[in-house]
Amino acid sequence: MLQLPDRERQRLIPRIQHYVAEELDCDIGQLAAGFLLDFFLKEAGPLLYNRAIEDARTLLTQQLADIDDRLYELTQPPPR
Repeated sequence: MLQLPDRERQRLIPRIQHYVAEELDCDIGQLAAGFLLDFFLKEAGPLLYNRAIEDARTLLTQQLADIDDRLYELTQPPPR
């Protein structure tokens, strides 16, 4: 399961509580919000993480192709 630093957890828990109160018209405590956060980290975390890795891989592949093109442009013809 993905882990968040305590500082990030403590920042997200009130936001989860606010979201549940606004969208579901239900009040939940910090403990319940923490359990909800853990559930989403366990269930959705790997999917989101893998998506981010794939996005980074795509970006890196594009940048490497650009570098390769630029290096090709710098190639000098051999003397005759």
